[in-house]
Amino acid sequence: MRLRAAAAVVFGSVAGQALLAQQGTPMPTILDAMLPVQAGQVRVGKTAKEMLAGLEVLHPYNVAGRIDDARRLMSELGPRTVEVAPFLMAKNVITMEQYKIFVEATGHRYPFDWWRWGCEDDYEKRIPDIKKEHPDAGSEGPLRYWKEHWKELPWKIPSTKATRSEPATVMNEFPVVWVSWSDAIAYAAWAGMRLPTEAEWIYAATGGEQRLFLWGDDIKGLQVKRGNRYDKPRPVGYHGKATEGKFGHQDMCLHVFEWTGDPGFFPFDDKAFERERKSFLKSKLWRDLKKKQPQRIETLLHYRPEWKGPWRVAKGGWYSSTKEQLLLGLRAAQGGHQVRGGLGFRTAKSPAPARDFIQSLIQLDYDRSFFGQEREPNLLDQVGIERYRFTDKNLIAGYDAISFVPVNHMGTNKATKTQAAFKQSSLKRPHVIGTLAVSTKIKEPELDTGIYTLAYRHNGVPPELTAAWKDARKAVAKKAKKAKAEAKKKKKDDKKKSDKKKAKKGESDDETEQKWARVLKQYGLTEEDVAKSKAKSVKFIRLRPGDCVVPTTEPIYILRDKDGNYLKHFPCDIAMSVRGKYENGQAKLTVQPIDGDKDGLDEARLEFGVPMQKKVSGGKVYKFTLKMKLDWNE
Repeated sequence: MRLRAAAAVVFGSVAGQALLAQQGTPMPTILDAMLPVQAGQVRVGKTAKEMLAGLEVLHPYNVAGRIDDARRLMSELGPRTVEVAPFLMAKNVITMEQYKIFVEATGHRYPFDWWRWGCEDDYEKRIPDIKKEHPDAGSEGPLRYWKEHWKELPWKIPSTKATRSEPATVMNEFPVVWVSWSDAIAYAAWAGMRLPTEAEWIYAATGGEQRLFLWGDDIKGLQVKRGNRYDKPRPVGYHGKATEGKFGHQDMCLHVFEWTGDPGFFPFDDKAFERERKSFLKSKLWRDLKKKQPQRIETLLHYRPEWKGPWRVAKGGWYSSTKEQLLLGLRAAQGGHQVRGGLGFRTAKSPAPARDFIQSLIQLDYDRSFFGQEREPNLLDQVGIERYRFTDKNLIAGYDAISFVPVNHMGTNKATKTQAAFKQSSLKRPHVIGTLAVSTKIKEPELDTGIYTLAYRHNGVPPELTAAWKDARKAVAKKAKKAKAEAKKKKKDDKKKSDKKKAKKGESDDETEQKWARVLKQYGLTEEDVAKSKAKSVKFIRLRPGDCVVPTTEPIYILRDKDGNYLKHFPCDIAMSVRGKYENGQAKLTVQPIDGDKDGLDEARLEFGVPMQKKVSGGKVYKFTLKMKLDWNE
């Protein structure tokens, strides 16, 4: 695979693209595979009246069908208007060929069908093992076996079946399927993108117009000959304009269901849902049908969608969809871990460089449980740089980025209300100040690609730790002296006399030791640390989880990995400060060569602010500046 370097310009840089055009250099860009979606409004969800009308269109004569689909479609009740910012969305769903590059680059799990039908001979050999390991799984057995053994199984993109008129061909241009929501998010992060939200997907399909289906309100208006509903998979773009969205995106239905990026499966609007559900179930239609089909109507009247945080919504309908599955409003909710043969995805991208990269990583498996009350990454103040690499077919081959998101505020208590309080409280527990994501290796501090939590600790030692260290030094010295004496005098009587003297004191040495040992433990220190150190004061502490040793003698930044473990620290070269009149969007990230650096490295300089409190007047923030070294131009 031959690689082509992308333009070394920030995404969205019209000046950079114009320069390339003047030079006559046909450089690939991410715009080649994506189409712009202009800003606008879209109404998601339906009123009870609209839902009843839609059911009549689906089932003009079959009222029993209306009852069944009323349950399937109820989650759409409760309209809400959403403002959609301009964004890019992939013209097509992600293909097997593009996904293969991702799998080869990262070692990520490949789709089930790449083993099941791509390596059918191997599958056939393993049928006895599948039945032995999953005797009661039936048709689910192979899928379970793949989930457990995928790392040791062979794989390749499957081919179509040969016919009299067409030879077998590798399905490179077919949509990738059998991918979970997590798989899709992992791909999106690798490509510096994200999944479109449900509202964005609907808006891209309709341009904000209200309609039942992609093509209009007439169920017979679909300009695609299907024969029967059980069609077969097709290459991307196969149906052309018949299944295009408002902005030219292809295959918006009748191809594969598409994962959307919203976290969880919930109503569009809680109050609106309850209002419209109540109105919907009071319809005269259900009262009239209750006499004829009392049990089915009773089930409907008590039905509620099962809202679930771990579930995700898919849109669009696949090639074997029934007519209700082709409704634009259908919310096909399923577990984010599930994989299906008719479920794929397409990606979206925001104008802000590297924002989607870090957003996808945050969504994937990033532990924020230790951030503190009401504290989250503030994507409105995200800053980043990015660049792409492409194959000779203009497929994404790689992506380099640095992205940072400050935390939304420093807290709600007195510990961060003033600069002095902030510094003092950081001595007990470093303050989380943001999230850093890199897809290119950082030289200083030495970092692999991934997502990290950035924390700050000021220089100094808490008073209780200073006192505990002092007591510990005395105890250690006393124990050493005692051990030395006992080595010379191995008489039991001497030890008894010593114990009697201890008992006469108001507080025993054991009780004192329990106090200082307990304090040392809070800061990851032990009696052995005290014994080995010759320092009269505390020079380091050990942060847990992770057992990361950090100095107490200078202000430092500390990194935690995606699971929350403390990883490493590096100096805070430029002192933190307090600044006023700071607003979202003022964070800065610049990369420039380091003059005279023997290795030719570049410096990435990051400047950002974090509000001192959740509600603070005058835009006052704690301002931080940090530097990193990397080889951005290698």
